[in-house]
Amino acid sequence: DEICCDFAKLLSDFMLSKNPTLIESLNFLKKKIDNIYELNPSKQILFTKNIIHIQFLLFCDEHPEEDIAVLLASCETILNENNNEPQKNSWRTFVDFLHFEYYLSTKKIKQAELYYNKLIPSFQALMLHNYMGCVNSFFESAFYFCRANNFSDKLQIDVSAVLLDQADINSAINYNYYTALIAFHAGDTKKGRTILLKTVNDYSMVNFLRAEIEIKLTLCYFLLLEKEFDMADDYLRKIIRKVKSLPSNQFSHIEYIGKFFDLSINKEPNTKTDLKKKEMFTLFMASNNGHKQVLRPLIPILIEKHGLA
Repeated sequence: DEICCDFAKLLSDFMLSKNPTLIESLNFLKKKIDNIYELNPSKQILFTKNIIHIQFLLFCDEHPEEDIAVLLASCETILNENNNEPQKNSWRTFVDFLHFEYYLSTKKIKQAELYYNKLIPSFQALMLHNYMGCVNSFFESAFYFCRANNFSDKLQIDVSAVLLDQADINSAINYNYYTALIAFHAGDTKKGRTILLKTVNDYSMVNFLRAEIEIKLTLCYFLLLEKEFDMADDYLRKIIRKVKSLPSNQFSHIEYIGKFFDLSINKEPNTKTDLKKKEMFTLFMASNNGHKQVLRPLIPILIEKHGLA
């Protein structure tokens, strides 16, 4: 249980930062649970081992060699043999979450929809499973899944009902980003930008670079829609300067989407500008994958509103 909790927290940190140095620590914990299972091959330890491996493969390994489907099937077998009802229910919800993330990552939309529908009744308490893994990624995945596949009617609009571990800052940041997106989806862009501004002011993201990029660029886009061009330009320039100052080129493709937004700020709409924006968006999308991926929930919105398909 201790290894599982440590892995969950570290994975959540990785998801918000995409700091590659954290992968080594996650891999160490993965090997540690493997060694414990070798010494004590119980079903409960096997279940923990499976969910750690699945999450590592889904969120950290860009070229997975293990078969996630096989690991998920093993989890299902253990669940079916478990007679501890409270524990079984908790495990079931988390395994459904892993199924959803797996099918979404493999673009098997019908299967992903099946598990998304299973998770909706548990949506209110879903984030309380953060001790088992990076369940707060469900916020972003759910919004992307619904907007990208025309399932907007399936979005969980009553965000106020969601229960959070108030001590978990990572979950709070993910939750705020989701509520801002839901506000935008409901037509209240001003409320969305207010939530993002408060998030930027309330939480230090010095160790969460991906989250900072994602939130500030989304905020920039909302400000653009509200015609607050000076504020949008200020946030855009600050985040681009930060990206350019990084020692690695992990987020260098952000400059393309930055140029896309910049054209929206400084140029009158015309055919030449639209073509340039489409070019910048195409270049951004070509590199926006793996550990470099940012703005996933915003992408279907940009494609829809700017005719970028």
